[in-house]
Amino acid sequence: EGLMREVIRHVQAARKKAGLQVDDRIILTLKTEDNELGQAIQEHSQTIAAETLATFGETSDNPATVKVEGAELQIALSK
Repeated sequence: EGLMREVIRHVQAARKKAGLQVDDRIILTLKTEDNELGQAIQEHSQTIAAETLATFGETSDNPATVKVEGAELQIALSK
C-alpha cells in the first residue's frame, strides 16, 4: 500500500509537470522491471486509476522516469 501511495504521488507530479489539471481525465501507462513494484501496481490498479482519474492504456506522451523505493518506474500520460 505504501508503494501504491508513492506511485500515485509520482503520477500526480508527472501530470502537473505536463501542464494538466488535477481534474483532467488521463490515459496512463506505468512500466517497471521490479517485481514487487509491478505486483503492487497490479494489485492496486483500481485505486491508482480512481485517485488519478486515469484509464490504463498505451501512451508515450509526457514520459517521466522516477524511483519508487529504489525501483525504477516509467510513467507516461496523456489527456
